[in-house]
Amino acid sequence: MMQSYPARKRSEGLTLLELMIAMVILSIGLLGLLTMQIEAMKSGRVGKHVTDAARIAQDQMEQLQNQSWVASAPTAWTVPTPFLGRVDAVNLADTVAAPIGQSIDQAFNVSWRIVQLGAITDLRRIDVRVTWVEPADIPGMPPRRYAVSSMRYNP
Repeated sequence: MMQSYPARKRSEGLTLLELMIAMVILSIGLLGLLTMQIEAMKSGRVGKHVTDAARIAQDQMEQLQNQSWVASAPTAWTVPTPFLGRVDAVNLADTVAAPIGQSIDQAFNVSWRIVQLGAITDLRRIDVRVTWVEPADIPGMPPRRYAVSSMRYNP
């Protein structure tokens, strides 16, 4: 007599439907990772530009602090001086120089003012402002700014 066995379901491998669902889930995850990577690169570029602006502002502040007292007479805001191209080159107005071998891939504008503080004739405030526009900024958005201020006393 023949014995009947219950039919066995084959469970070897994946069905096409399971494979397609797995591919969709994987592609959604990879798309999320790609978006995060792009945003990280944009943020890194903005951070680099802020660092470059800080270095330019600090260099300009040092130049103004090292001028003679007479040469650093009170002024209103100067016309922004363009700073283009490489940091190791001197900018168009010969006011800001940067370390050799470092480059800036962004256009910056540098302006400053020197203000006498009230009736105190031996004390002046020096303000330096660096502005720039990020390539990814929305048109019409105000430029980004980095500012440094310091006091100078003439004993």
